[in-house]
Amino acid sequence: MKRCENGHFYDPARNHACPFCTVVNVDLGATRPAALDADDPIGLDEQATVGLVQKRKGIDPVVGWLVCVAGPDRGRDHRLRVGFNYIGRSREMDVCLAGDETVSRHRHAAVVFDDRKHEFRVVPGEGRDLVYLNGEAVYGPTVLNAYDQLEVGQTRLNFVPFCGERFRWE
Repeated sequence: MKRCENGHFYDPARNHACPFCTVVNVDLGATRPAALDADDPIGLDEQATVGLVQKRKGIDPVVGWLVCVAGPDRGRDHRLRVGFNYIGRSREMDVCLAGDETVSRHRHAAVVFDDRKHEFRVVPGEGRDLVYLNGEAVYGPTVLNAYDQLEVGQTRLNFVPFCGERFRWE
């Protein structure tokens, strides 16, 4: 765990910047919150839900990326993990597009990686606005291929897979 200059704790393996205030890669010396103990080094208490892949393989691996090519966060990348990766404006989202006020706060859309089928899909969210895949509206779960482009609000994201036919986390 790292602590940003504003005092927030975050996992640098999951976020390249503090997800609460977007301060990039600052470590003020604290490696974990005082509430965590040696038996629970990454904060996974018995109440927390642990992803199946994380539990089975002992890691929460990156499976791909969304790279912002247009919009307020142009040039920023977002790591994708196994399962649902929610896209929204809130800092609680896996893919936080905080600078785009046209994106719903919570769950505008999601990119899902199915570890059994080794397949990516884009899923529309719970907000009022649509998500577009290569210029077409997405109304249900739709297969996502390498270098497809998602439009969420005024943001365009290119999809770059890591896992698939050529590589799998074993």
